[in-house]
Amino acid sequence: MGNAIGIEACALWLSLRNEGGWWSVANLTRHWCPVFPDFEVLDHLETLHRLGFMERRALGSQAPNTMTYAVTSSCQALPGYELSTNGARHEHA
Repeated sequence: MGNAIGIEACALWLSLRNEGGWWSVANLTRHWCPVFPDFEVLDHLETLHRLGFMERRALGSQAPNTMTYAVTSSCQALPGYELSTNGARHEHA
């Protein structure tokens, strides 16, 4: 995906911004099935994270290798959108 933010990545960002909380790739893949396969979800999330539009953190001690993603108050808003600061309250693992 590179540095481009396409309509699919924008849809994922808006979903996480609106839903709030921290989401794992597996949970997002189930949520977006059959729209995106897991590798596309991961690619979009990593691009959004790399560009500062999303935060990433490990799930925790029960699954330290599982990354979760959220739109938080420390993220940038996508151009043309406002950043909601009510997210990142709970886990969607």
